[in-house]
Amino acid sequence: MTVCATCSRELQPEWKYCIYCGTRTGVPLTAAIDIIQADMLQADMLNSDMQAGPQHRANVGEAASATADAPAHAPVGGYDNTDTGVLRIEDIPLDDPTPSGPAAAVEEPAKFNVLAIAALVLGCLANPLAALFGHIALSQIGRSGARGTAIAWAAIVLGYLSLAAILVLGISYLVLNA
Repeated sequence: MTVCATCSRELQPEWKYCIYCGTRTGVPLTAAIDIIQADMLQADMLNSDMQAGPQHRANVGEAASATADAPAHAPVGGYDNTDTGVLRIEDIPLDDPTPSGPAAAVEEPAKFNVLAIAALVLGCLANPLAALFGHIALSQIGRSGARGTAIAWAAIVLGYLSLAAILVLGISYLVLNA
């Protein structure tokens, strides 16, 4: 398997450009297209040769030798095999992994909501205010996109459980001491 000279990532044989950093890989254009174009050109020449006279056959032979002497980047049969330097959609595989390196923007994760953490601490101390702080933290998380939704919900549950425990203990104290 070939490796990119710039980013040292593994390359597929059919890639003309590294999908991670954009460096040209040196893979030539598909030879199958050139072969198909050459076969079509040869068939066109044979058809025109059959229909033309001997003088035309001599001209076709000269044209064929001139085409053979032409540089490799000359268009053949209307097909230009020069590389334009443009990355085509066919060069990018469907299962494009996440790019890395300087081109990839690395986002730092969102920070935790401080009020959600404070609500969880209050919930662990069996304070009913944990439910109130948890609801406020959920509202802030919804607006800011910060992390801590699960922490806020845990604090809300602990706050309501502590509120229920305080109510049960208070009612039972009043009933038993009445």
